[in-house]
Amino acid sequence: MAMVRASDIASRVGTVAPAGALYQLLLPFRTHIATSGAVVYGSVERSLGLLAALLARHAAADQHFAAAVETHERVGAQLHLARTLLNWGRVLSARDGEADLPRARGLLDRARILAREHGGVAIEREAEAVLATVAAV
Repeated sequence: MAMVRASDIASRVGTVAPAGALYQLLLPFRTHIATSGAVVYGSVERSLGLLAALLARHAAADQHFAAAVETHERVGAQLHLARTLLNWGRVLSARDGEADLPRARGLLDRARILAREHGGVAIEREAEAVLATVAAV
């Protein structure tokens, strides 16, 4: 659980230094759902996607995010799915070049809609904010 949170924080602030170690530590748990018992953080694949993106391992990031999407869809975890789509869309929108922007917009829009439908106000607002920056490009 702590490694998943550390991955989220490293990704959010762009701290590359711990990303490689965190990635290696989490990789054996890629098929797991991160939970403390009281709080569920979703698929470890989402965290691995964030770390791979931070390490500029774009193909690996896409594979991890896709696996997290599949897991969240399979178990019906709509807000975790929305968070994963938001993270993936943000990552795609930050890549160099414009090739990933249409895909990023689609993921972010889906995240926004899912979040709205399931009461994820913070996810919805964040998706809207990222969409606004992507629309400006």
